[in-house]
Amino acid sequence: MERHRMNLILVSRRAFSLLELILALALTALVSVLLGQLMQTYISQSTGPVERTMQAQEARKILTMIGDDLRGVVRIQTFDAAGLTQILMGPQQGGGQQSGGQQGGAQQGGAQGGQQPAMQQPAVASTGGSSMGGQASAGQSTESGEYPPGIYGTSTNLELDISRIPRPDQYFVESVGAMSGKLVDVPSDTKNVSYFVQSMTTMGVNDPLSTATNGSGGLVRRQIDRAISKWANAQGQVEQLNRTGEMISTSVISIEFAYYNGVQWSYSWDSSVEGLPWAIEITIAMQDPVVARDNPVLPGTDLTTMDANSIAELGIQTYSSTIAIPGASLLAAPQPTQGAEADSGMGSLGL
Repeated sequence: MERHRMNLILVSRRAFSLLELILALALTALVSVLLGQLMQTYISQSTGPVERTMQAQEARKILTMIGDDLRGVVRIQTFDAAGLTQILMGPQQGGGQQSGGQQGGAQQGGAQGGQQPAMQQPAVASTGGSSMGGQASAGQSTESGEYPPGIYGTSTNLELDISRIPRPDQYFVESVGAMSGKLVDVPSDTKNVSYFVQSMTTMGVNDPLSTATNGSGGLVRRQIDRAISKWANAQGQVEQLNRTGEMISTSVISIEFAYYNGVQWSYSWDSSVEGLPWAIEITIAMQDPVVARDNPVLPGTDLTTMDANSIAELGIQTYSSTIAIPGASLLAAPQPTQGAEADSGMGSLGL
């Protein structure tokens, strides 16, 4: 009897009640949640600086890329034949007077010597440009209405013509599918380059790394032969132009350009009227990667509608760079021919 009672006591001590099991499970769940939050906080704090550093490096690469393109912009530098005309005309006048004096008199020889350069002067002036100083207008419109190469842009779009020798891999025609809707580029040393931020859309440039079904958005760089861009602009192939390009960054929310003409800054530029700007300020906006995990801002968002507090709460940061155009201050502003139907070059930007 005593032995049976001891066995019952031992069995009762080895078992747990239902309340004890519930408390143990609750404590285990609470500790697991706390450990998960601590691990998440640790991972976020440890990877946040790395992601911010990588974002800053990406911003510097983008600004460097745009700066390299701006420094390679095509410049129209007219030939001034005034000095050459004076050199070529001087000896002929003297020679004419000398030969005239030998033939029958200083006055008659002077008259004959003056007629000879007068007959040759229009030919020399026509090769050098206008009759006033022998300078042709830089960027003067042609009869076909072609706009001069240079820089055309607004505060959110930039289009420029660059001169760059193709790489060996660029001497082959790009293979583009017929269903892609993109323009086919050809090898050339003069390219038309555009920069703009594309909103989330399926009708524009696709990001090859994105799996989103609602389209891709971010900073787009389009590089295409200048003649093809002009043809597409003249034929109204805006949809094909919008599909042509490369998505270089999905982290850029917006981009802004400002143009300096030597006196003041402006937010639009037309090289057919103003020539080349002295400098261009580029500002790109990107969101803090840590904040973007919970509250992302889509590319193409108009930041001018937000106040400073909202921008700070969303972790939006800006990166800026000012690029000087070499030799732009030495070139005179063009004077387009009156009556010519010149294209402003803004058609490929959809403007």
